[in-house]
Amino acid sequence: MSGDRELALLSVIAGGEASQRDLSRRVGLSLGGTNERLRTLIRRGLVRARAVDGRAQRYELTARGACERRRLVHASAKRVVLDLLAGPDLPPSARQPASRLIKALTASAIPSAAL
Repeated sequence: MSGDRELALLSVIAGGEASQRDLSRRVGLSLGGTNERLRTLIRRGLVRARAVDGRAQRYELTARGACERRRLVHASAKRVVLDLLAGPDLPPSARQPASRLIKALTASAIPSAAL
């Protein structure tokens, strides 16, 4: 599963319980694609489904899902800052603060073993 799609789904779910239709609409996936990704997240222990009435389900993050979401946010932030550093539009006066930010992100990395 794409890290960006996974982060988007986990972030929407983190905002409060959501139905599959809500997730599909907010993340921009088909219902079938959303269903497939949710099954993967459930199998990995990142999300749990809770029946609310009849066949309707709501999805919520597990503690492991919250940790994985933080890891993905961290990786995404680091990627954005690295892209900025590599770009020709970054003024020289901003390179040093951006480099410090990268060092801070690297030092605070969330080890995957913690998941």
